[in-house]
Amino acid sequence: MARSRTRTPPKRRGPKKWKMGLAACTVVLAVCYANLGKILSLWQGLTAQNRAIVQSLEGGVPSEESGEGGAVLEKGESWTDFSALLPQTTAPADTPPEGTQKPEGAMPTEAVDLAVQSGVNYQSAYIKNKTSLSDGQIAELLGTGPGAKIQLGSDQPQVLIVHTHATESYEPYDLGYYDPDASSRNTDNAQNVTRVGEEIARQLNAAGIKTVQDKTQHDYPQYTGAYDRSRETIQSYLEKYPSIQVVLDVHRDAIQYSDGTRAKPTTVIDGKKAAQVMFIVGCNSDKTPIPNYEKNLRFAANLQSSLAQSYDDFMRPILFDYRFYNQDLAPACILIEVGGHGNSLGEAVYSGQLIGKGMAEYLKTLA
Repeated sequence: MARSRTRTPPKRRGPKKWKMGLAACTVVLAVCYANLGKILSLWQGLTAQNRAIVQSLEGGVPSEESGEGGAVLEKGESWTDFSALLPQTTAPADTPPEGTQKPEGAMPTEAVDLAVQSGVNYQSAYIKNKTSLSDGQIAELLGTGPGAKIQLGSDQPQVLIVHTHATESYEPYDLGYYDPDASSRNTDNAQNVTRVGEEIARQLNAAGIKTVQDKTQHDYPQYTGAYDRSRETIQSYLEKYPSIQVVLDVHRDAIQYSDGTRAKPTTVIDGKKAAQVMFIVGCNSDKTPIPNYEKNLRFAANLQSSLAQSYDDFMRPILFDYRFYNQDLAPACILIEVGGHGNSLGEAVYSGQLIGKGMAEYLKTLA
């Protein structure tokens, strides 16, 4: 026998739920309206960033130039006002991690002041003359201006930074000792002299002087022939960017006493330890043909004088000797020694910052 079924009528929704939904929508719209200006500003910012990326890919600075020490700009824009676009970096710490143990057999490091005022004097610079030229002849060479000419705000590179011995490294911390079993070379570019060059490039770019840095490790895996390999690198950049006026080959020195103590040329600037700096300029000879050596020497002497006036006891005398170092390739080529293998990485990077800032002020006078 079939059972009778009674159909239950559907329940009708009361007015409360849709009214609550309407109220929630009203609140959301009110919040959006109150913050409309901020929302539009955020949207415009994101749109501008995307547009800048597209423009850089279509005709701006190539991506290979836009790493550390550089920023992507549109053609024709000035670099002077774009320091905020430079990548942020953190200064290396000179305080070791808690629990760091002094290694067995550790040897001392000793801070020394090598910013002596001796040699051929030119303005605030001093030159240690190791050539057959007399002091009077050198003074005569320095009488005219450098050959470099800088274009401020140009999107074309004006300065090239290379590292023939890129793996030269520093002590990780300022401890007063070093581990003789540890290597003074490091293939990690965050720990070697390329980190110093990166800081120089950052400061120059921030000042509107377009600078490119090459981080090729010309001394690894083979040390012999490093200058031949860096020469090829420099020539390739000069061919690609004939606008380059200044070539800086950034190194670190190595000074060690007979008893094993490592000397660390150090000064204090604005309350912080800084590694002292030395320029090396080669002189022309049959074995070291540098026909433009006078221009290099004038550039180094004027730059040194400018830095010495800005920072007390920062600059060691320029070493002027019969050395080649590929200094025949551009209007101004110099080798820079930043500190020694007894200095800490933090001291050296701070010096890179000072070099970059001081050099930017000097290069502006060549515009």
